[in-house]
Amino acid sequence: MTNIFPFIIGFFIIFFIVMALVKLKLKKIESKKDKYREKRELLSSFDYILKMRKKFGLKTNSSLWKIKDTLLLLDEKTALETLDNLAHQTRLEGLENTMIDTKSLLNTQETHIFSQIANTLVELSSKYKKHFAVYPQVSLRSFVAEKENEEFWYIAGNRYVDFVVVDSRKNYVYPKCVIEYFGSGHYGDDNVSRTKAIRSDEIKKAILKKINLPLIVIRENDDSWKEKLEKAITEYR
Repeated sequence: MTNIFPFIIGFFIIFFIVMALVKLKLKKIESKKDKYREKRELLSSFDYILKMRKKFGLKTNSSLWKIKDTLLLLDEKTALETLDNLAHQTRLEGLENTMIDTKSLLNTQETHIFSQIANTLVELSSKYKKHFAVYPQVSLRSFVAEKENEEFWYIAGNRYVDFVVVDSRKNYVYPKCVIEYFGSGHYGDDNVSRTKAIRSDEIKKAILKKINLPLIVIRENDDSWKEKLEKAITEYR
């Protein structure tokens, strides 16, 4: 019976050695897979930049192919910096080939409403000894503070509101209410546009309700918004 103990001990030693070697082998395989994935991601990013250049009508010269050849030889940090610099340079070069110009922030109807709001705020500023102002086409990111989860912006998207009324105090500019103008073209001219507009309105309405910021909707031939505006700027915060 005593003669079997060395055999058992030897068996377990061999077993643990084999398991250790297997784990080491699996680790090396996983490491190779990670490096392979990194290479694929780098090449995919490089190909995307080439597509950008093609879209902008930019030439793909030999120096770019040299970058691709050396990309896989660089460490990950240097490779990512190289791609970032290349993407930035592509955007700058693309701008040179892009026809852009200024345009009005507002259409004719919105400009008329903007003027009415601005004039009303001048009167209210004088009446309440405040400094009220209105800003057009303001991104939600400009006045909504996300405190816990950046995924909030996946919900909010890159949405804008028509007008934000603010109280311009000495040290900061604070929102008092949001004004949305539902003019004749607000819902578009087909069911797809209408559905898209309604859903966007619902998201914005829910966000403003969440942060307790008053929302005033101005419709065509509706003057009741002036009373709502005065109430909002005097009662909110």
